[in-house]
Amino acid sequence: MISADDFHPVRAIRDFARTFPDRVALRCADSTLTFADLDARASQVARALLRSGVTRGERVGYLGRNWPEFFEVLFGCAKIGAVLAPLNWRLTTADLAELIADAEAQIVVTDSEFALAAPSDVTRLTIGQGYEAWRDAEGTVDPGTVSGPDETFIQFYTSGTTGLPKAVIITNSNLAHLFRAAAHWRVDSESLVSVVMPLFHMGGSAWAFVALFCGAQCVLVPEFDAAALVVDLGRLKVTNVLVAPAMLQMMVDVLGTGTADFSALRSIVYGAAPISLPLLHRVQECFDAPLIQVFGLTETCGAVVQLDPEDHHGELLAAVGKPYPWVEVEIRDPFTGERLGPGLDGEILIRSGQCSKGYWRRPEETVRLRVAEDWLRTGDVGHFDAAGYLFITDRLKDMIITGGENVYPAEVERVLIRHPQISEVAVIGVPDRIWGESVTAIVVPRPGSELTENILINWSRPRLAGFRRPRRVVFVDELPRNPSGKVLKGELRQYFPNHPQ
Repeated sequence: MISADDFHPVRAIRDFARTFPDRVALRCADSTLTFADLDARASQVARALLRSGVTRGERVGYLGRNWPEFFEVLFGCAKIGAVLAPLNWRLTTADLAELIADAEAQIVVTDSEFALAAPSDVTRLTIGQGYEAWRDAEGTVDPGTVSGPDETFIQFYTSGTTGLPKAVIITNSNLAHLFRAAAHWRVDSESLVSVVMPLFHMGGSAWAFVALFCGAQCVLVPEFDAAALVVDLGRLKVTNVLVAPAMLQMMVDVLGTGTADFSALRSIVYGAAPISLPLLHRVQECFDAPLIQVFGLTETCGAVVQLDPEDHHGELLAAVGKPYPWVEVEIRDPFTGERLGPGLDGEILIRSGQCSKGYWRRPEETVRLRVAEDWLRTGDVGHFDAAGYLFITDRLKDMIITGGENVYPAEVERVLIRHPQISEVAVIGVPDRIWGESVTAIVVPRPGSELTENILINWSRPRLAGFRRPRRVVFVDELPRNPSGKVLKGELRQYFPNHPQ
């Protein structure tokens, strides 16, 4: 395995191509790509980019699912100092046009499914014959450029629940620090890693990067299908998989009482969203595999905190774990900046070589992101317990102030979701003349539910303090979400148009 101190993304792939040329790097459906193939194709892409006029520092868009071409273009860009900008194919055509303009990308590699979503004023290279003809044309320029540690390797657009997503800059040095997580995730050169999270997200790409930089084989999953994934975990003898809680829910639902063989699994890593305790218990019952929870942001180049398998018990199931050895985490008062001790909620700040230096061409947002002494503000609220475990309470911007008390919606949501007749729930603050804001629950009931507002409020009485208890409950068919699956809490206020503002 490569030392993190000597790490560079391009060099990592090139070294494996030279040392283990026939080792499979990428598997997708029935096709495979060895490390030698990947390095050679990346060089072909680099030459093609140069022929197309792409220069150092310019952005190239990728609009497609989890295909091998993502990595060809990624490392091809890196070989000439260009930067890949993956795009969320779940966005609208108008949103994508804004992001491509923001990146100033003149070339977008896209699969046929999304080709028409890219603007007509950029060069669209559709994966298949068109892309391959462009990639494979003759060229003599040696794409051997290796950028420095502080140069940008890739940029990811945040999912964002309001406004245009921001492009987070990820450098070679950020990835060198992330690479250390491999051992914590139980990934090594012998691993067979399932890549099911979308590569346009930091989580999906970071997972694949660490595996590739270890010399592991990545099984690319272009489209999530719970039943198919469960089958493939056993059939292919997958050793490691990263999934979001919603995916885990669907996986245990289709698994039922089946007898699938998951004996090869070294770790099921989950993150990207809060997980309910009932779901966590179901996963533990269904999969005989170590569970690892991770917490991180796009701005932290992925996971910075982890809950180990041996900590998945009791009250620790509500924690996200402890920081990695190369990561510092502090809890500070969001208004005074004062450092807070165990048990006290405040904003979570992180300092690590993993942390992004900022946003692409967003100097004001970058200033707000970083504070003195190189600390990064997360916008998340949480606390440490006496043993050093981190607990996430909520997003700072979602905090409700009712009657002078601070209420974090996630705390209330974690209690309400335990009701057997609730499928999903979101909690918001609604303006109130007396209390300032009143705690309000938006509930998606399970099919056939007979749940009412009074029943749920009475059920919550022994489980929630009075100021945390919902004063209103609204039942809806579904919660509004952005293309990345995050609940749009701002849109939930449409149900209260007549409340005082």
